[in-house]
Amino acid sequence: MLKAVILTSGARVYSVAVSMIALILTARWLGPQGRGEAVVLITWVNLFSSVGYLSLGQVCIHRAGQDNDLDWLGEAVASLLVMTIVATAIGWIVAAAMWALSSGAVLGTTDAWLLATAFAGLPFLIWEQYNSALLTLIGRLGIYNINQLVARSATLLLLALLILGLGWGVQGFLVATLAGQIIVAAAGARVLAGRVGWGTRTSFAAVARMVVTGSKLHLNAIGVLLFSSADILMIQYIRGPAEAGIFQFANQIFLALLIVPQAAVLVLNGKVASLNPALLWREHKRMIGLVMALITPAAIGVAAVAGWIVPLIATEAFAQSVPILRIFCLGAIAATLNTMMGLQWIVQGRFLNAALLTLATGVGNCILNLVLIPRYGATGAAWATVIGIYLIPFTVNLLLLRATNKRWSTAA
Repeated sequence: MLKAVILTSGARVYSVAVSMIALILTARWLGPQGRGEAVVLITWVNLFSSVGYLSLGQVCIHRAGQDNDLDWLGEAVASLLVMTIVATAIGWIVAAAMWALSSGAVLGTTDAWLLATAFAGLPFLIWEQYNSALLTLIGRLGIYNINQLVARSATLLLLALLILGLGWGVQGFLVATLAGQIIVAAAGARVLAGRVGWGTRTSFAAVARMVVTGSKLHLNAIGVLLFSSADILMIQYIRGPAEAGIFQFANQIFLALLIVPQAAVLVLNGKVASLNPALLWREHKRMIGLVMALITPAAIGVAAVAGWIVPLIATEAFAQSVPILRIFCLGAIAATLNTMMGLQWIVQGRFLNAALLTLATGVGNCILNLVLIPRYGATGAAWATVIGIYLIPFTVNLLLLRATNKRWSTAA
């Protein structure tokens, strides 16, 4: 288990590192205007994919906990393919309508080719979220990790070739990003098809069941959007793009710390189908303790060296990110527990509860931001994040941990 977590964490660390390099280089190559136009389009595509995937990957993980022989997997894969096509078609229609009705103002570009290139990645973003869940269920998470490494490396090379070599500018950025998305989404396609068969079919009833179940959890995705995106948008609107960039830089470094608990959850997902709830909880509880023991000193270390490492990674222009990063590090314990307890909400079928919890967190974060950002700017947004994750999800997850431990510790 520990080896799997380390390998998965390593893949994500590499992905984050390459993404940071790409961020720095494209900012210099494209300038504020070009980088801004590209990022706005990518953000819109990510938003459409987050809304459109309907949390159906988590539905499969929950079903594996109830029916761990995986005989149903073929029908589930076919259903997810159908939903990918449907969600993509709806997304494309909505995006085209928004672009046409606003003359490109809402989506941030008047160039139809840029819009088409960006939204060509929509089906691959949706399928990637399904694919990672499916590969963990069949114990082939390593394939997904390898494709992540290849995709990030290919994207970085293509950015240099298309922007510097061919002078494609924003179009080059979007093409390189699309290529990386395709590589990640294709992870394990042959293995998965070999497991379930190339001729698997589904039915309207099967798709409808998945959608109904996923809808109970999908408010969670809406809450995540409010929690992860609202602060940056509010800072940009109230204090300007420069301060938003300073905040986002610190936020990206902090999110790198959460790679370890995220990797641990992915590894535990692969155990859902093979362990009964009591044994799964025993492994889960042990992993929570281990990850906490890793994250706590890591957060203290990052806070201690922030004043040195931030100017080294970026430039002195980002010096204001140092106190913001230190504030974020105060939330490391809560963020770790919240990330790792997410599996129990799914396994126990508490879809609606989990969704309402995340939605409440997102709404609470927006309220705190509205109060703190006008006066304190990015620093206020950082405090809003830390206060929000301790005030609502950390408290509730502690209660869930206690209840789960009481239920399963003696049964294991």
